[in-house]
Amino acid sequence: MEVGCSPNADGAAAAVVVSERVLARTAHVPVEVAGLSLQSGMTKDRFTGESVVTRVSEDAAADAGVRPADIGVVELPDAFAPAALTNLEALGLAEPGLAASRLMAGNFARRGDGPALNPQRGLALARASSRTTGLAQVAEVLRQLRGRPATVNSRIPVSACS
Repeated sequence: MEVGCSPNADGAAAAVVVSERVLARTAHVPVEVAGLSLQSGMTKDRFTGESVVTRVSEDAAADAGVRPADIGVVELPDAFAPAALTNLEALGLAEPGLAASRLMAGNFARRGDGPALNPQRGLALARASSRTTGLAQVAEVLRQLRGRPATVNSRIPVSACS
């Protein structure tokens, strides 16, 4: 039984970003990236204890002008379940120490109180290549924004890789 791992294999992924002029010639529904942050660092800062996930999410949220309560869908890496739980907390989507109990109570289900977590059952079940995981999450967020296959709600989706 294979659980929470991906074989080392070749993978390929691409995201195409186009100008307004090129977009006008396509039938695709446009999606705007409202906020983006890319940073590096240790999981926890050894001096302050701050999570790099918290720092990045706060920066991207400020860039987009949103707050955690605005988030409707979140795609998180699920190959290592404890990291997904701590990331829910670091993203401000669950109170510290409560992500697991909220998850078990169904708060992160499609119609739960919180944002829908990995609504298409996560990447581990989708057998996403370790090299295409981040882009697979972006593609799922795009499907949610475009209302396919089943939009969980109209709030803002988030994709987070760690």
